[in-house]
Amino acid sequence: MFLTPISRPTKIVNINASTSNYNLFSESSSPYYPLNLICRINASISGSSPSNPAFQTGTNWIRSTWILLDNNNTLNGYDGSNGSSGAGGNGGNGVPNGNGENGSSGGNGTSGENGGISLSINSPLGVSVYLDNSGGTINGGSGGSGGSGGGGGGGAGGGDELYDPESGYYDVSGGGGGGGAGSPVGLGGSPNGSNGTATLGGAGGTNFGAGNGGAGGNLGLAGQNGQNDGLKTGGSGGLAGADGDDGTDGAAINGYSLLNVIASGTINGSTV
Repeated sequence: MFLTPISRPTKIVNINASTSNYNLFSESSSPYYPLNLICRINASISGSSPSNPAFQTGTNWIRSTWILLDNNNTLNGYDGSNGSSGAGGNGGNGVPNGNGENGSSGGNGTSGENGGISLSINSPLGVSVYLDNSGGTINGGSGGSGGSGGGGGGGAGGGDELYDPESGYYDVSGGGGGGGAGSPVGLGGSPNGSNGTATLGGAGGTNFGAGNGGAGGNLGLAGQNGQNDGLKTGGSGGLAGADGDDGTDGAAINGYSLLNVIASGTINGSTV
């Protein structure tokens, strides 16, 4: 009896329009049989989050499948967002004929977001994957920078007791400390301390006959101390908040040991 051999199917996939989060298996109609597949990447592909590779082979291929990735464009892993700045510390308040209050510390910056993987070879063992990247570029996503710590609030100036010939002795508060820079901004202390801005600390307040308040700290910096006045001391400036951690860069190629490289082309980032 003569048996006619069954030819092995071949499939060609052309990617001609920019897209994101491309899964080759699902985009190839999820074949349930082994085949030869040629994928020509002729348009840019990007990832939309740290957990979504720009391009992945997919996990459900049948053993003995053969895949050629012919990259002629750019694969870009997701670039992580930068962290947010910490809150600015509030300036200290002046106390009538007393020591100035301390400024409060700035809040910590948040961590930067991690970068995403550009090319993920996550197909099962027994599937052969080849890469010709001679005309293409594969970029791992960059991790975002950590946010700066909020500036510390300025300390209030020392108060004093003044004499008026008509009314006698009266108490005066030192100037309020300036608010630290950050998001949200630090509030200036009373009296006359200025609020901070997103990047700059506010000016310390002044009050006739008493110590001036210290300026609030710029992003990542401590607030200034308030001035002493006679026997009354100015408050200490608040400490700056800690900077957030930088996000981790995403790999250019994940699953590199499962990949047969015909031509490397341009690869920016790690291969793991």
